Amino acid sequence: MSLLQKEIKNRREALEEAKKAERPDLASANEAEIAVLEAFLPKAMPADELRALVQAAIAETGATTAGEMGKVMKAVMPKTAGRAPGDAVSAIVRELLK
Repeated sequence: MSLLQKEIKNRREALEEAKKAERPDLASANEAEIAVLEAFLPKAMPADELRALVQAAIAETGATTAGEMGKVMKAVMPKTAGRAPGDAVSAIVRELLK
């Protein structure tokens, strides 16, 4: 996870806490900070592009079972270059290796 993604996660947690504490001033400040930080992140990879990338990695690695998920993840993650969260990649890999 990149530094920006960690900071965004921290701000989102702070945003939720501010909402629970009924502090609209802190909530709006956190929302503004999230927007600024997100502007520096690369555009998210479209789901269809990610699915195609996973399918290519499955073919490349020869994986056929869920037990080989690690091989596929290892092949896919460097290609996403921070444009897709690991949990999204993992879900697609798991779905395709059923």
